[in-house]
Amino acid sequence: MKIRTFTGLTVGAAVAFTFVVAWLAAAAGSAFLLSSMVAQEHERHAAALAAVAQASLAGGESRGLREYVRTLPASVPRLEYAFVESDGKIVAHSDPRFVGASGDAWKASYGKTSEIERPVTWGSSSARACVGVQADAKRAALGDLVRFLLPSIVLVGAGGILLAAALGLSLAVFLSRPVISLADAAEEVGKGNLSVQVPVTSSSEFGQLAHRFNEMVMRLRTIDDMKDASVASVSHDLRTPLVAIQMALDFMLHDDPDHGKILPKHRQTLAGLAENASRLGVFISNILDAAKIKAGRMECHPRPVSLAAILKSLEALYGPFAANEGIALRLDLPADLPSVSADAERLERAISNLLSNSLKFTPSGGSIVVSARASGGVVELSVKDTGQGIDRTTLGELFQPFQQGSASSQRASLTHGTGLGLFIIKESMESMGGEIEVESEPGAGTRISLRLAQAKEAEEMAEAGGRA
Repeated sequence: MKIRTFTGLTVGAAVAFTFVVAWLAAAAGSAFLLSSMVAQEHERHAAALAAVAQASLAGGESRGLREYVRTLPASVPRLEYAFVESDGKIVAHSDPRFVGASGDAWKASYGKTSEIERPVTWGSSSARACVGVQADAKRAALGDLVRFLLPSIVLVGAGGILLAAALGLSLAVFLSRPVISLADAAEEVGKGNLSVQVPVTSSSEFGQLAHRFNEMVMRLRTIDDMKDASVASVSHDLRTPLVAIQMALDFMLHDDPDHGKILPKHRQTLAGLAENASRLGVFISNILDAAKIKAGRMECHPRPVSLAAILKSLEALYGPFAANEGIALRLDLPADLPSVSADAERLERAISNLLSNSLKFTPSGGSIVVSARASGGVVELSVKDTGQGIDRTTLGELFQPFQQGSASSQRASLTHGTGLGLFIIKESMESMGGEIEVESEPGAGTRISLRLAQAKEAEEMAEAGGRA
């Protein structure tokens, strides 16, 4: 669950719970107040009955009292009224059946909830004015209370939910925004972007955390720059003696007038040295190119380039090694293959990296086919091998720097590398306006395709852009 959602739900639930508790307390207070009002109303009825009885009997006339009592049930239902003399005899009652009966018989005839009495005296006589509250009167009062509170329950409840949601969302955004900002920045740092900074908007704990995070990223960037500078410097310094070694080995194996006198076992040793020197040269070039890409100093100068010439040159370079390893390296090119718009040096290095990778991961007895076709103003070059292939999980990260095939596949083929080759190829192709695509299945080999605009098409597009 995302932190914003979790915070919103937590705060919303807390606000809603507080609101419900407050509402229940208000409802209980309202119920108590209503009950008190009902009780006061019953007291008022008892006092009114006592006053009427007092006036009627003081005048020596009880008929008015009886008439008054008989009219009361119609105006105030669920209440019973009785006027009981001192000897316990009922003189007047709201139910005519009880007139003349004893007060105890009346009280035993129903389950009263409560009874209110008021004394009445006239002359030397005395009596009691009674109001009995029937058992269902309380239930009726509670029903009235529910009907009274139900609209407020619905209205206030809906308002409370909306208020809780609004407050929860507001507080969630307020509390989670700095955390989400830090999480996003940390993700960018994990991807290698060390230029990211988190805005510091307050001096609170979140603000202090953001400030410390920014300091950490700046230190990481400084260390990373020092590392890049050191690696680039060492790689550059290694290139000069390596070139000298490669030239000396090439002279001894091919150009020295006495190269025919070299014993076969010595020639094999020298050929192995030349191969490893060439591989080391590729590693150094890749490291230097990666440093240039990261620093934004990778220069690219597209111009018409003969793709066929580059491929034939690389076939001559890698052909002997492929034959020595028992791998069939074959070119499949049409006679009229057009030139492409590319940086010749970058394109040659990209294809060289592809061939080097294919040779590393193709076992003896396998094959590598390099083909090219032109269609719709685009030339597509593909390098297809019958090697180990690449699993899908690795395939998605193949163009990231320092990403390689699985460790098991490298152990199986006894190969290793810097993991920069495909990254540099991708960057080079994009800088030349091209594309790269990989198709692979474990055990079924790999096909890598490069697409570049034909030189003619590229020139026409450039001219059209200049005219615009």
